[in-house]
Amino acid sequence: MAVLSLSDTFKVSHKTSLERLHTQEEYDDFVHNNPSFFHLINAVKKILSQDQYVIIKGLINNSEMFFQSFIKEFGVYYGAVERTGIKLECNYTGCNRKALGLHNDDAIDIDNQPKLGFIQVTKEDPLLEVVNGIVIIKELVEKLKLENPALLEDLLCTPVPMLSYGINYISGERNEIITSQPILYIKDNVYQVRFDDSRTAHFYYKKQKTQSTKELNMIENFIKIAHEIKHEYHLECGDILIHNNLTTLHDRSECSLQIDEAGNIHSREIMVSFAR
Repeated sequence: MAVLSLSDTFKVSHKTSLERLHTQEEYDDFVHNNPSFFHLINAVKKILSQDQYVIIKGLINNSEMFFQSFIKEFGVYYGAVERTGIKLECNYTGCNRKALGLHNDDAIDIDNQPKLGFIQVTKEDPLLEVVNGIVIIKELVEKLKLENPALLEDLLCTPVPMLSYGINYISGERNEIITSQPILYIKDNVYQVRFDDSRTAHFYYKKQKTQSTKELNMIENFIKIAHEIKHEYHLECGDILIHNNLTTLHDRSECSLQIDEAGNIHSREIMVSFAR
């Protein structure tokens, strides 16, 4: 289980110290130079290199500035933090109350896909115990080598189309982007993944084309095996899930909504960003 929890003394110490900070520069300096965070970040990096993901428990801070400063210690900061709450009406998958399928983020970004993804829960679901799932591609490949090498070969050799409008949620342009790449590929002797079935389905819908039975079966079998080895966790308020976005897939179970007497909607809320 790739979970790293903070001691009570660490939590009290960092909470008190962070409450004194006000600017992004102060947060950057504190996180970068604080010995406790130095040890924490080194431990996280080691776990990521071994397990491809980690959950940090107890790092409770609702500040976007802290979230940015923390992410900067892991690579080139993505440039924005997205705050996402579940909504009644949503045209973006991140705020949809329905379950999200397995995918890796910005899968259509061939050149600059972020390496690490960061998800922090800032408000828990009012009713359901929402679960985040992680699939480690190395584990999936090992399973396929033993049980279905033909499917592994197809996943490495069969281009699958995806369609999107802009790379990500902060992209200023909304030009149509179409890619056609295999779901699995090898880079620097490491198996990596490029998959978002919703973007593939959108390609066939928008282009009014029929997906071949062979491709459809390949994807269905891939998803089935991925679910067999998936790791699942309930993230509590403050928990941060960090995942290697190139060597894992992730998903999320269904969310609920709560309405008060004034008509206000209360739901699960998260912060999301990336490092390259």
